[in-house]
Amino acid sequence: MRDELMDVLGRFTQRLHYSAGQVAALSGVPRRTVMNWLSGRVRQPHNWRRLVQVAAALRLNEMETSELLQSAGHASVARLRREATAVSDQHLLAPWPIAADAPFQPISDLPYFVGREDLLTQLQAAVQNGRSITLTSLHGMGGVGKTALAVHLAYQLRPAFPDGVLWARLDTSDTMTILASFAAAYGQDVSMHHDVEMRAGAVRTLLTNKRALIVLDNAQTSAQVRPLLPASTGKTAVILTTRHDLAVSDEMQRYAVETFSADGVESLAVFNHFLGEPTVNRWRNELQEIAIILGQLPLAVAIAAGRLAAHMTVPDYLAQLREADNRLDSLIREDRSIRLSFDLSYRLLSPQLQPFFASLGAFGGDDFRWKPPLTWPAQPKQTPSVSSMNSSSCLWYNLGGQSATHYIPYCAILPGKSSPAHKSASGWLIGL
Repeated sequence: MRDELMDVLGRFTQRLHYSAGQVAALSGVPRRTVMNWLSGRVRQPHNWRRLVQVAAALRLNEMETSELLQSAGHASVARLRREATAVSDQHLLAPWPIAADAPFQPISDLPYFVGREDLLTQLQAAVQNGRSITLTSLHGMGGVGKTALAVHLAYQLRPAFPDGVLWARLDTSDTMTILASFAAAYGQDVSMHHDVEMRAGAVRTLLTNKRALIVLDNAQTSAQVRPLLPASTGKTAVILTTRHDLAVSDEMQRYAVETFSADGVESLAVFNHFLGEPTVNRWRNELQEIAIILGQLPLAVAIAAGRLAAHMTVPDYLAQLREADNRLDSLIREDRSIRLSFDLSYRLLSPQLQPFFASLGAFGGDDFRWKPPLTWPAQPKQTPSVSSMNSSSCLWYNLGGQSATHYIPYCAILPGKSSPAHKSASGWLIGL
């Protein structure tokens, strides 16, 4: 059953954290019209041109734009392009030119992507180093912007890979489906290969003489990744994003993706995109405090900016964030949630480490020294593995001090004073 317009448009606007007013301002389509589509009051608008205006404003690719059009009962971009005779219609469809032979599969680039200049320079040099094949891994905690960085990099590197850019979400697709989609991008059918290794071999052969870029987003295990890697004799480059310490990344050049800088410049740039310069100038100190409370985490800042643009004042939102018990609930906007992002890392911890990690949120500090052994009272003979929590991106190293420390993302696990984790933590000591 085909999704309805309200569902499809809602998904695309939520991805960018845009309100109906922002979509209207960017596209030139009246706000009431956008609201009618998002609410379901209008399911099949007669004029496809306004839908195309919105698609262009949201930077949808051709496949996504066709999905939006077809959800409203209109033809695909390809058909509209063939049938367009008016110059104005051809101009409207210009963002989606007739595709060349080279596929380009990345999702849309964030219009508010900021910072990362040094890391982008390093990655561009690494991926275009002139060797036959390059394997690059981007590692970091959930919400830190690994996917956004990979997307931005893919758009920048597109001219360097004339045979195309392939993209796969490893957390939502299985290996066989991904291999089939890679082959289909070049007009090949590998459905006759029912074994992973056979299908992977066919795709490797297909890519042997191609200069292409493959982005493998949000890898969970090495077993997922290995069948998708190209032959070592080819010219294909790979960018892998993951929050896990995967063995397969040992064969790659690894880059850590950190939070926004502590000076708040990047966070303020995101707020500026959503709220405008006058609002940012008026509430600069308050917005900087919001970013600090959120640990300068890009996803958290983007969600906060979207909520402020939609319906909340800066003082009210800051007051809500200051209440630790409600902090995660303040970082939910439609289907985007910091809680969901951190829950994934938390669930990957062992049953012994989960209560230990949760209890760390009861402490007021941002970091702790792990030199003294840390023990959990339920298993007094067992020392929790700090390195395991770091590998799962629940904690990360703070290299600013003279001795090794770990920083706790305090916007992630913040139990209230009455919570079991807080009560349990208050009953034992940790060496600081």
